[in-house]
Amino acid sequence: TVYAACLYWSVMTITSIGYGDIIPTRMAEHVFCTCLMVVSAVFWAYIIGSACAVLSSLDPETAEIESRLDTVNRMANDQ
Repeated sequence: TVYAACLYWSVMTITSIGYGDIIPTRMAEHVFCTCLMVVSAVFWAYIIGSACAVLSSLDPETAEIESRLDTVNRMANDQ
């Protein structure tokens, strides 16, 4: 049970969810909460990534200009 509590603490700290007032007391609760935190962190990362992808594709003309400038810069660095 010490390992489950340690894993719970490390996932809680890494994901910066917070410690809160209600904590798991049994090993099954530690395992369940740890799994739920990992799934939630992955879901949150997916949401943020999707939002960034939508925001970056709002202005396709600017993206095309930046892509061409990147290509020119790469060509200039190779010379």
